[in-house]
Order: sequence, then C-alpha cells, then structure tokens
Amino acid sequence: MIIVSGSGFGPQAQLGAATVVTIGNKVCQPTADVKALQGGAYLFGSDHSHIFCAVPSGTGERLPLIVSVGGRRSAVTNETLFSYDPPTIDSFSPNNPDANGVGQLTIRGTNFGDAAAPTRVLIGDRECGAATWETTVFVTCAPLADVVGAKNVSLWTGNHSVPAISWDVEEELV
Repeated sequence: MIIVSGSGFGPQAQLGAATVVTIGNKVCQPTADVKALQGGAYLFGSDHSHIFCAVPSGTGERLPLIVSVGGRRSAVTNETLFSYDPPTIDSFSPNNPDANGVGQLTIRGTNFGDAAAPTRVLIGDRECGAATWETTVFVTCAPLADVVGAKNVSLWTGNHSVPAISWDVEEELV
C-alpha cells in the first residue's frame, strides 16, 4: 500500500467514487487505513491531500502515477513517477550448471513480474539461451558451453533497466 500525497483531491468521503489513481495503466485500488505519520500523528483514511491505495502487482520503473478526480488528471512530473522494486536472484537449480552447455538453468528470485515479460540472462558475458519468464519467482534459460569456473549471473526482466546480479555461480564439467 502507498499513500499518495498532494493537494486538491477534494473530500474523499464524497468524491472517493470519482477518484482514480493509476500506476502505469493499472488501477491502484483505494483502501481505508490508518497510518502513523512523522511526529506521532495518525492519518485515518483518504482526505483532501492524501489517498491510500493498494499498489497493483507489476514491474517496471519510472511509471506515471496519475490521480484523476472528477475527470481532472494530475500532471506527470519526475516527482510523480513510480518504480516497482527491482528483481533479485535468490538461488539456481542446478547451482553448478554443466559447462558443456547441456540442460536448463532455473533461476529463483523475486520481483520477476506478474506476467510474461521480456527476459535476458547473461552468465559471465555470454547470453543464456532461450531465457523465459515462467512465474513471478522463476526464470529459466539454457546455458551455452563455456569455460569451467565462477561466473556472475545478470538477469533483466520486468522492464527494469538495471539487472539483478548474483556473483560467483560455479560452472563445472559434469
């Protein structure tokens, strides 16, 4: 959940049904919640300058966050761009891929996205063939033959420009 802060949202008790918050092209569902603010104050639900909403699942960075109230839309500025958390790599299976380039590598992690997205994997400086988004936590690829030894693995998915990187994955000759 996020709190969208601004001004001119109007009395949300009356205008809540006419208020829509979007991130990219997805609706951020309004919620009623209590949040502790700086200085020990509490905010109870949405008001003229705050809107609580549940962030839709997704991926990407620098997506426009737009508030529409009664058909009027907020401007998109650098301050209103939203970025989802970048992907992370937690583990590999097998954790010692065959250096002959046989088999499939499964990468487990987080923030790979909620739908199939363009995916790219490098092992060292070599492309891992047929990189495929499988689920929000799994990506697969087919490693090419390479020299035995420790390699870095870089994964790009979910429209992020910065890869998730894991250091020192060991390839062995099986």
